[in-house]
Amino acid sequence: MPRQKPPGVSWESFVERQIREAQEAGEFDVLPGFGKPIPELDEPDDELWWVKNLLKRERLSVLPPSLEILRVVERGLEEIGSLRREDEVRDAVAALNEKIRRANFAITWGPPSTLCPLEADEIVAQWRMKQPA
Repeated sequence: MPRQKPPGVSWESFVERQIREAQEAGEFDVLPGFGKPIPELDEPDDELWWVKNLLKRERLSVLPPSLEILRVVERGLEEIGSLRREDEVRDAVAALNEKIRRANFAITWGPPSTLCPLEADEIVAQWRMKQPA
């Protein structure tokens, strides 16, 4: 429960005393990043730093949906290379095709998506060629 400021004590000294007591009690030692350098401290000033951090942290995209789906498909195809079983590859292709269909039929801003669904048999054949014998 927060303590009330005693009468006759300035806000500044009241707050400073609470901070000092918390430091002495080690209450700040359990905060994330304690003892580590502040990230991006030495980078040049950027007035939009907070927007960029928000986009990165929340994994938000600023691309139009038709371009974002290209990136999603590209990453999905890269991940397919690490799969070990054919049924996993076919499931991943089916999931990508569903995302492509949603992007193609969605009414959104930006240019329309013209990406065609992937051919599962072709992706599986390429995946097989890259697998160790």
